[in-house]
Amino acid sequence: MALPSSGSITIDQIKTELGITGELSLTDSRVRDLAGIQSGSLTLPNDFWGKSARTVQLIITSFEQVQMGFGDWNRQQYDKITFGISVTPYLAPSSYSWGNDVYGNGASAVFTGPTYQPMGFTYQSFGNAFCSVVVGGRTYDLTLDFQYTAGDAI
Repeated sequence: MALPSSGSITIDQIKTELGITGELSLTDSRVRDLAGIQSGSLTLPNDFWGKSARTVQLIITSFEQVQMGFGDWNRQQYDKITFGISVTPYLAPSSYSWGNDVYGNGASAVFTGPTYQPMGFTYQSFGNAFCSVVVGGRTYDLTLDFQYTAGDAI
């Protein structure tokens, strides 16, 4: 959960956000990483408003070339890429909104590329995955550019 976006912030709140027990100094590298300020002085609470130690990323969870039909001449294939959300430290997202070149309504989304004849030609193309995901009451807008190559796996 992110630190408050306004008002006071205590060192105990920073420790909780970082998952640290015991003593903690504002000069600790983990505190500086949270504030996004590597040198110079830190101002409490301003440098910490809305900061989060959580990392939320859009990732590719699998890739495959799917065959449709049989035989050498009737066979067609398409590229299928599945995307998911990685949250560190883990906390289950409460909602997902997928878009751009991917489609899904839950924890994952799928890109289905155009069909092609595997005996025909090879091409490369690009796509973009987007997800607006809510984790711990905070919205993260994530994008991931990807490339796919058709016709290179028979």
